Amino acid sequence: MCATLAHCAPKDRVLNAVNSSQLPIKPELLSEKAIAQQSSVRAKIEAWLNRQWYGVQTPSFALRALVPLYQSLRWLDTIWTRRKVGTPNDATLPPIIVVGNLTVGGSGKTPLVIWLVQQALAAGFKPGVISRGYGGSYRKRNTALIVGRTPNASWRESGDEPQLIANRTGVPVAVCADRMVAAQALADECNLLICDDGLQNVYLARNVEILVIDGARRFGNARLLPAGPLREPLPGNIAARYPLRVCTAAENDAGTQGEGAGEYCMRLIGGLAVNTKTREQRALAAFADSPIYALAGIGNPERFYQTLRSHGIALEPLPVGDHGVLSDAHWQALTEKSATARPLLLTEKDAIKYSTSENVWTVPVSADVSDALWHQCSLAIKKVL
Repeated sequence: MCATLAHCAPKDRVLNAVNSSQLPIKPELLSEKAIAQQSSVRAKIEAWLNRQWYGVQTPSFALRALVPLYQSLRWLDTIWTRRKVGTPNDATLPPIIVVGNLTVGGSGKTPLVIWLVQQALAAGFKPGVISRGYGGSYRKRNTALIVGRTPNASWRESGDEPQLIANRTGVPVAVCADRMVAAQALADECNLLICDDGLQNVYLARNVEILVIDGARRFGNARLLPAGPLREPLPGNIAARYPLRVCTAAENDAGTQGEGAGEYCMRLIGGLAVNTKTREQRALAAFADSPIYALAGIGNPERFYQTLRSHGIALEPLPVGDHGVLSDAHWQALTEKSATARPLLLTEKDAIKYSTSENVWTVPVSADVSDALWHQCSLAIKKVL
């Protein structure tokens, strides 16, 4: 089984997620106690839900009672979308690979999308990426935002993940609440589209589907929202429904393939830290001599912490919630404290949101996946070209 055991080391001091709108300006208030007192309602709810979804206890009655409501709303949304849109896709679109998951929260989709783009470029394709831009402020449904091209657009409009994908790959990334509009915006210049998330999109036809599974948490209690993390019911025969499945593992995990045929193990490799201001590169092991701050605004921050721990780093976790961002005042206070106390390491997705600083380091990760996965994708793509 390709699974990651994510446990907090005893030496770590775990801090609660913080609400960027309520953070104090004074650096001396950045103590464990102060941050815990300033914990956001959203972060507390998120932590409570994760305990319900991924713990051993039965979810609360209130959550279980809301499942039929979620099922009804999901059914109505599907009916409404099909009536409004009609037939999925038009014949003018290039082949589409959809990368998604069945659960809410992070599972490793973005590193896999970047890997797929790199494989496509190496194979001679002209790929592009389409995304809803989760967490961004761009809400237009009839026009796509093209990352790096739309004037005055930043990660705040597009969302952090599209910006990261564009930075890492250099390919066009189209963001729109309507993924069909995003796909049409890239149809003339790209001969392959990769959709970041979208398994549940009922009208975006696709040539390849790749289901990404968190190797540590899998499907939790296998219940539908809000009693569990599932967006849709777990198929009885998941291998038949999703022949291509990728299991995300930490860098130091054993095993090369997950459970069942078609489930490939994806390790997230991150052995270097890059200074956000000087661009100096340093091995992660170089930070093992003294404690550091570790900031993670991703769906499963424990995966990031585990990567650092595997290099012998003692860390003080600073989770800010998935797609979370600190206020400018809090960021300034944190960087001032890190300049005199200890280095601050953060994920690559988080780094694009903040100003650079001499004692702040980003930790890029790259997906390590079997070439057999791309071979399966390319076979399906070539059938329609």
